[in-house]
Amino acid sequence: MGNSLENPLQWDWAGDADFAAFREELAGIGYAPAEAAAELGVPSVEALYPLDYRLLPVLLDRLESSSRPRAVAVKLLLLGLPVRSQPLCAALADRSVDFMLRAGLAVEQEGMFHALLSVVPFQHLQVVSDKLFMNADPGFTAEGLSSENAVWRLDRTTRIMARALPRRGWRSVLEPCCGSGALSLLLAGRAGRITGTDINPRAVNVARFNARLNGAANAEFRQGDLYAGLGQEHHDLILANPPSAPGLVRAWNREGGTAGREVVEPAIAGALPRLADGGLLLCSLHLGYRDDRDIQDWVARQFPAGEYRTLVVRHAEHWSADEYALNEALRKSGPRDLETYRRTYRMYRDGLERGGIGTVAFAVLAARRGGNGSALVSDELYQPGWERRIVDLAG
Repeated sequence: MGNSLENPLQWDWAGDADFAAFREELAGIGYAPAEAAAELGVPSVEALYPLDYRLLPVLLDRLESSSRPRAVAVKLLLLGLPVRSQPLCAALADRSVDFMLRAGLAVEQEGMFHALLSVVPFQHLQVVSDKLFMNADPGFTAEGLSSENAVWRLDRTTRIMARALPRRGWRSVLEPCCGSGALSLLLAGRAGRITGTDINPRAVNVARFNARLNGAANAEFRQGDLYAGLGQEHHDLILANPPSAPGLVRAWNREGGTAGREVVEPAIAGALPRLADGGLLLCSLHLGYRDDRDIQDWVARQFPAGEYRTLVVRHAEHWSADEYALNEALRKSGPRDLETYRRTYRMYRDGLERGGIGTVAFAVLAARRGGNGSALVSDELYQPGWERRIVDLAG
């Protein structure tokens, strides 16, 4: 397996001891979420999102004022910014430096190390993804890499889903749209078996590497669109973080069609025959609706009556269709070309109108097989203790 756009990492040369040595060295220098945030001078790693390139000079000044090995690792592995060879080789053992180079995490050129991917400390894991600041080190991004095929960073959506995971024993966990595999790997120590799928071959390569890096021998990741190639085996937890933002296209990473439902609805439909009695489905989504009754009606259409107990925990912050369209158009086109910006805004707005969407909000949907209850909609996301609602539903 050679390094390429679809297979950025290669580790056929590495044994468990090589992965363990790299993981243990990162732990030894304190490369963990709270410690990395302290080096950056931010409340948490999550506070970096949404990513803002304007902060990079400040973050760099803070890191370069520190003499700790951890600061060098944060600069290269978390932010994906170049570091000089001498301080990196002083910060990490030769074996770890060699591991990064041979695996494809970084390259050395003219006395500088350049990250090719990020390694993000995420709870008790080290999770590889595409670089947080993909454009900050020109010339060291894979040719052909874009927002449509990148392995998505551990953004707020992933972190919200991580908080929703009931930390109990699971016989079998299935994660369609697995991306880097971070969510299911959080449960590797509590699950008998983990299976993840993703349509993006780059994501599958990275997820397999992450399983090895974190010692998750019970995790298997396959390439496929949702449930393609899987049988009808039952799982007691199915979790999905699919593209669901209302947008212009069905993209691999973020947008899920004009109404945001082109991936979410098949993800739910395919999960139901594979969910064990008493099993739990967790799915992130962007809700597009006019009033709460629209949400309840949509949920009722997804789940057979009398067979599931459902809960929708919605973020209290909602966007009107106009606000959402303007924000997304700004992401895509920016204000510099007014006509393109205006056309993009109209495309988003018209798509929302065709979908009957007046308001957009992010939410987590939970459904337990073997219960009966209408879709309870709660505006508690990000409020203290909201995760307890899902734990109670899971039983």
